[in-house]
Amino acid sequence: MAIALTLAVLHNSGATVPVEGVLVRVTSPIRDAFSGAAARVAGLFEDLGRLNTLRDDNLALLRRVQELETKIAALGNTERENASLREALAYVQAHQELDLVTARVVGRDSVGMLNTLVIDRGASAGVRVGMAVVAQGGLVGRVTGVSD
Repeated sequence: MAIALTLAVLHNSGATVPVEGVLVRVTSPIRDAFSGAAARVAGLFEDLGRLNTLRDDNLALLRRVQELETKIAALGNTERENASLREALAYVQAHQELDLVTARVVGRDSVGMLNTLVIDRGASAGVRVGMAVVAQGGLVGRVTGVSD
């Protein structure tokens, strides 16, 4: 206790200033090392907090990418269907003198030399056995069977 009291009195009188300066210069590398380490530890905890936020943001972005990829695929399908329908419409308009029924192919069957297409139209749409089946490239075949 006496030592502490003596140091306090000497400090207040200014007698310890040269010694304090030497002590500050000697101990500053140690103080700086501890201060730097403490700052790095604090920064590490901040980084961990940011890491959780980044992970959540990344997951949200991955979900958004999946949604957009699904929409892009659907758009591609729609564009192909649109192009196909435009071609069919152009064919129908170019051949108005023919009794045409437009239909989509919904099934295919190949047995030996016989290739059969199943379409989504039947007798109620005007399809009859013996009718020619045409596509933009020309004659495809003949209707061999019809149902409703």
